[in-house]
Amino acid sequence: MLTQLASLATMQLVVNVTYAIPMALGLRLIGVPGWILWGTLAAVTRFIPYLGPMLSALFPITLAFAVDPGWNMLLVTVTLIVVLELVSSNIVEPVLYGTSTGQSTLSLIAAATFWTAIWGPVGLVLSTPLTVCHLVIGRNLPQLQFLDTLLGSTPVLDVPTRIYQRLIADDPEEAIEIASNAIDDSLVPEFYDLYGIEVLRQASHDFLTHARAEHRLRVVMAWT
Repeated sequence: MLTQLASLATMQLVVNVTYAIPMALGLRLIGVPGWILWGTLAAVTRFIPYLGPMLSALFPITLAFAVDPGWNMLLVTVTLIVVLELVSSNIVEPVLYGTSTGQSTLSLIAAATFWTAIWGPVGLVLSTPLTVCHLVIGRNLPQLQFLDTLLGSTPVLDVPTRIYQRLIADDPEEAIEIASNAIDDSLVPEFYDLYGIEVLRQASHDFLTHARAEHRLRVVMAWT
């Protein structure tokens, strides 16, 4: 659990720095005074979920509005912050958080909503660490494994089962997509050894347990 929390804190620091450095350099090019201060403040305040980005944007936007008699500095500053926020929220954060904690994006949003409703701003700050704790507990205690299923980003079904499920659902396109992604991670012979034989084994098991004939026929035709 401590390892997961340390990984989360490290990834949060990386995300904050990748946001703060371009922000500080952009503010310098725009001409906003105190650009080093605002970049540093952004790196610190973004540790606060959801409220942190708003706080980090408030000060440079207000200062740009105050020092420039026109609208150019204000508009460029707002554009810079919006672009950085979009890149950070939609590219940097999902990639880094997904690889470091194994949480799904939906679970992060749901946890933030839940803990904020219970504890207010304190719950908002603690929502991500608490979710990581529950995720680690679910991965290590079989009795609470459902927490890993609910909060984690790992697919519940393994690759052969997902392929077989798509085949019997008459969706060969998605089955081929799953198989193609698995082949990209390995060689074709390895794919058949690891996954293809298992898919045929599941079809054989359904045959022996008298599964519906059309399902068996559909799988055999699609796989051959």
